[in-house]
Amino acid sequence: MTNTQIDLATRMTVEFQRLSGFHELIGSGDLDDTAVATLLGTDTATLQQLRSEMRAVVVDGAKQLLAQPNVRVAIENLPRDYSIAVVGDSQSAGHQSWAEMLSEMLSQIRPDVQLLNVAKSGDTTMDLVRRLGLALGERRPELYIVFIGGNDFCRTAPQPGPTFISDEQTRSNLQRIADIVAARGGRLAWVPPAPVRDEVVAGFPVFQAMGITYTSADSATKTELFRERPEQLVDLWTTFTPRRLPELLSQDGLHLSPAGHRAAAERIILEVLGDVGDVGERGSSATAYDGKAKRRLRCPCGELLVAPGDEALIVLAREHLAAQHPGMGAEYTREQILFMAY
Repeated sequence: MTNTQIDLATRMTVEFQRLSGFHELIGSGDLDDTAVATLLGTDTATLQQLRSEMRAVVVDGAKQLLAQPNVRVAIENLPRDYSIAVVGDSQSAGHQSWAEMLSEMLSQIRPDVQLLNVAKSGDTTMDLVRRLGLALGERRPELYIVFIGGNDFCRTAPQPGPTFISDEQTRSNLQRIADIVAARGGRLAWVPPAPVRDEVVAGFPVFQAMGITYTSADSATKTELFRERPEQLVDLWTTFTPRRLPELLSQDGLHLSPAGHRAAAERIILEVLGDVGDVGERGSSATAYDGKAKRRLRCPCGELLVAPGDEALIVLAREHLAAQHPGMGAEYTREQILFMAY
């Protein structure tokens, strides 16, 4: 079957439905492809074809990310036998998501690090409050990366009703999620929703058939609730700028594209895992660092640069300036770059 013959609804169902996330389906993680295809309303050949394509996207994304020295270093420096939980909705549950790319990278260079993906498509912050404990059971990961909020600002269409979760309820749910993580002794990092392409979402056939819609204005309102929180935040709005949205969002205007997942993975790895590696025990393949070295620099454009030390950071900063801000490289001396670094 060719790609053009596989309808959008089937493609999205296969990509975003992770049966292991349905804890009421006992043994769902052990089903064979024929059974899974039946549950997803497709045939075995289509399921296997789509999964193969998505797997290729994940492997390629992991390869591109690991080719970046700062990304590789951040992963290599994770503490030994570290454990990470990925929590959220379809942005993380998808079979070609940033979480799958991270899992692939860990399997290649840090197989001792455990990644537990309990994200579930369709989840709101309210759903997380209800099921997070059930999803984790007795497991107590050290880090919780919570990418959530997209379904909180969903509305019915074509006549928009209220958002599925009110702002007051979202704010309350975020506190309750933080309390759950704290009670389990974990560290929490939020990834709030990214902007969307309103006109693309409004015209997307699957959303029209479902009678739902999403807007960037609503996403921005929900993101502000995350910005109020004291925990670590990976704010994708600085990367998902209007100019880059066609590249970073998929054809539905809401979900991340493969390029968007790579961009999200890079931000999460550098900002969240990079900090873990700084304060924790070094991984077995980690690079030894001078504790006084400058290793991070936040460019005014929003991009975080991470390198092994002073000289490498200067080189990386100048490469970034040349690629993203032509003509500005000569304006910054070595001392100025290190003054802005930390």
